[in-house]
Amino acid sequence: MHPLKGKKQTLEHIEKRRHTFFKKAHSVPQQWRKKMSDLNKTLVGEKARNWKGGIKNICSDCGNIVPNIYATRCGGCDHKFRVGKRHPNYIHGMGNAPYSLSWSDVLKDSIRQRDDFKCRLCACPQEENVTKLHVHHIDYNKENLNPDNLISLCKSCHPMTHYQRNKWIELFKI
Repeated sequence: MHPLKGKKQTLEHIEKRRHTFFKKAHSVPQQWRKKMSDLNKTLVGEKARNWKGGIKNICSDCGNIVPNIYATRCGGCDHKFRVGKRHPNYIHGMGNAPYSLSWSDVLKDSIRQRDDFKCRLCACPQEENVTKLHVHHIDYNKENLNPDNLISLCKSCHPMTHYQRNKWIELFKI
């Protein structure tokens, strides 16, 4: 029978036992530490776990080294390349077209109210956003102010609708 069976243990005894267990369970023998240290010293270059192949991309425009192995241009050249007609979302200068004179805060507020002040994609309420909900043209035509062509989107969902436009047009027309 255990000598402490049925007796209360003192706090001193509990602490002593806890520290003994902790030392036994979490200590690594010194010889293992040395082996691990020596092994890690040899894991450099091609032998390292996170070796990416030593590939260095060169910017196709200026010749500088590109830090991202998947990019073909450095940040400065990529920004210059994606302006105006060379931007992937460019559509015949329509982004710079002015809005109709009827495009007003009253119209936008009526669309938000019609949509119960919720994003039509994620149903996030306007109160949870820092800004008011954006009002988006389904057909991307700034002149078309028909309420059936306008929907409310939050600031997170609205940028997504400017990529793969045909997909979004079909989704919102339903």
